[in-house]
Amino acid sequence: MTKQSPNVPVGDCFASKEARNDKLFMELKGKSVLVLGATGMAGQAITKALLRENVGTLILTSLFEDEVTAFSENLSQEFKSTLPKMELAWGNFLFRHEWKDLTRQELLSDSKIRQQLILDILEPLNKDILTSSEIYYLCFHYKPDIIIDTINLATALPYQDFLGLAKEALYSIKKSIAENCFSEASIQAIEKLLLSQETPHLIRHMQIFFQSMMEAKTKLYLKIGASGNGSLGFNNPFTHTEDSPSQTLLSKSTLAGAHSLLLFLMTQTPGAPIIKEIKPRAAVAWKQIGFGPITQKGKAILLEEVRLADAVTLAGKLSKNNVKKIKYLKHNNEPKALTAPFINTGENGFIALGEFEILSEKNQLGFVSPEEIAETAIQEIKEGGTGKEIIASLYQTTLGPSHKTDLLREQAIQKAKEIAKKPEIDSVAFDLLGSPRISKLLFEAYLLKKFFGTRGTVLGTEAETISQTIEKKLLENDLLRSQIISVGIPILLSTGSKLLKGSKIAVPADIPGKHDAQFEITDANINRWAFDGWVDLRHENMLAWQTHLQKMGVASNGDVPLEISKMVNSLLSPESF
Repeated sequence: MTKQSPNVPVGDCFASKEARNDKLFMELKGKSVLVLGATGMAGQAITKALLRENVGTLILTSLFEDEVTAFSENLSQEFKSTLPKMELAWGNFLFRHEWKDLTRQELLSDSKIRQQLILDILEPLNKDILTSSEIYYLCFHYKPDIIIDTINLATALPYQDFLGLAKEALYSIKKSIAENCFSEASIQAIEKLLLSQETPHLIRHMQIFFQSMMEAKTKLYLKIGASGNGSLGFNNPFTHTEDSPSQTLLSKSTLAGAHSLLLFLMTQTPGAPIIKEIKPRAAVAWKQIGFGPITQKGKAILLEEVRLADAVTLAGKLSKNNVKKIKYLKHNNEPKALTAPFINTGENGFIALGEFEILSEKNQLGFVSPEEIAETAIQEIKEGGTGKEIIASLYQTTLGPSHKTDLLREQAIQKAKEIAKKPEIDSVAFDLLGSPRISKLLFEAYLLKKFFGTRGTVLGTEAETISQTIEKKLLENDLLRSQIISVGIPILLSTGSKLLKGSKIAVPADIPGKHDAQFEITDANINRWAFDGWVDLRHENMLAWQTHLQKMGVASNGDVPLEISKMVNSLLSPESF
């Protein structure tokens, strides 16, 4: 797994990874394509567009089996002889493969599943969390060349009712404090609250997605994103009876923006697939225009009969549920359902003609058609140039390093080097960047330079000798040894069984709420901690540095002085991950 430190063998941090593929477009003919959310409006239009491009294999997914099965049958009728090989999959791809067919309510009602879900979201990503996920299953089982993701996470995650669950948890905690008993209900309320947190869930989802695509060698990922708020601002009136501006609706925009920036980060990661995103900023409509029963949350709206005699006197307090017996208009002695012309707008549900006229106005939410999205998606995959792709626009419009900053950087470095000639202590690392691993690498490179000087000397000396020499010099030099240890970077001695550490160490990281946490010492943990933030004097690590210096190469055949920044930068550069 890229950039995963747990259980990393000594020296594995030096392993060379495949550089990022700079090709930005792909032919669709003969390719295997996974369409996530294929039965939605955008998904259906994109799927049909893909069929016209003669793809080799089409993997269609949906939340429910009956939806994706019915859609595939319709495609078989519409495209007949031109239909490629098709695979169908269904379930919720936000959870483990074994739980993909469970509803959110079923997941939350099971205490064991709840607790595992919390670990899946909040624990550091590990092999079990990765390989157990539904995303990993889809990527690894089908190994698609291209993934087109039409699932709107900006809606799915904020509507887990974080605010409502937060209020419930607060009430439950206050009640437990008052009763001096922390009840099972309080524990359950807190667990549900933890599971409704949007940002950690999104981050874990993206980590899993990225690693899964890397292992499956997916070549291109196209996201059909969302703005979360259409073309409107804080004055969006379409808030499902929430406050305006709605915290839940603004959470959708927050998640939509965070999602795009995480995709932007993916594009800068070596070996990553080509990453693209198209972000409609209007309602996607329409799925169906028809006449029939109107449903709300899957149930028909029944016509209630309320007469003057049923009027409520407005005095005291108004109860929302004070109707003793609900009376309905009848048809054939059965409650009559609301039946009317409707426009099915997919995510926004069934709406009336009047509502559609308001919603679709350009100065309101507006709408884009699924076919427009599909046309843009296909063009962006094949040749780009649509002007509607978010990731490319972020590259073009964000401010990055310039020639001027290059010059300023050189001036700053030269000035600091002049100052560094005077004191006894070199300026190597203070571990104030928040990255113990960078401090560890800087100190190790510095020790190689200080005691061996040149690339040729390092390569011409046995790793065991390098290890023992640096250890001997450090034990003799109180000031240098103290400089390393005092900033929180321990020194693992050459035997691998003894550690020089001060009153504080950066790695292993602190555990929130535990000021004197105990960590189990195992070979795997030692390797992990040494990788993350210990100066590692074992000969295996010195051998890894020699291997790295060989891979770096030099411009000339002669021996050259070691340059600390180049040694470390080449390890942190995209080409080296």
